[in-house]
Amino acid sequence: MNTKIKQLFIYVMLFCVASCKTIPSESYVITDVMSAKEITLENPKKESVFKLNIEVLGEIKGKAYILISESSSEQKNNIRIDLENKFSKNLSIDWYSDQCFINYVPVEIKNFDSSQIIIKYRFDTF
Repeated sequence: MNTKIKQLFIYVMLFCVASCKTIPSESYVITDVMSAKEITLENPKKESVFKLNIEVLGEIKGKAYILISESSSEQKNNIRIDLENKFSKNLSIDWYSDQCFINYVPVEIKNFDSSQIIIKYRFDTF
């Protein structure tokens, strides 16, 4: 590769890195795993979002799931993440909204004092 092409490549890569801002992870903790929850995750900076990164980790005694949606009223095209026993689930998806709506739904939960679910999230922006 000649020198000018290498320099152009480096400038393009630096521009991409500088123009894409990664917001540090925020988190939400569900301590009452026995009850259904509706959670709204919001982008703390109002810049153009292009990706949503979610990590769901924790431990429950039984089964539950979360539904991820772009709309609080329309519940179609949801993304479902099943949760059981000890888990760590990661999701990275194209996303173009400043909000994300999550419904936590317990299915078969036995009372377990140390149960909790942590939802870590990050909106990647331009």
